[in-house]
Amino acid sequence: MLAGQTATFTATALDFFEQEVPNVLVDWRPGELGKITSGGVFTGLTAGTGQVTATVGLAPAGAAEVTVIGSIVG
Repeated sequence: MLAGQTATFTATALDFFEQEVPNVLVDWRPGELGKITSGGVFTGLTAGTGQVTATVGLAPAGAAEVTVIGSIVG
């Protein structure tokens, strides 16, 4: 993605029986490449490749790779 663009990430929480758990609070971590809203909308700010991480409670985190090209100019 280009710096300044947005991408929406989603996370699905599953219980022990692999059934979807509705209405969970996702803790998003954008790494050092941008910022992310509580709704999963990531804005790329700095060039590079990194990960956006999603965590729900004490469950293992999930991650997706993101590449930002360029930087926001002035």
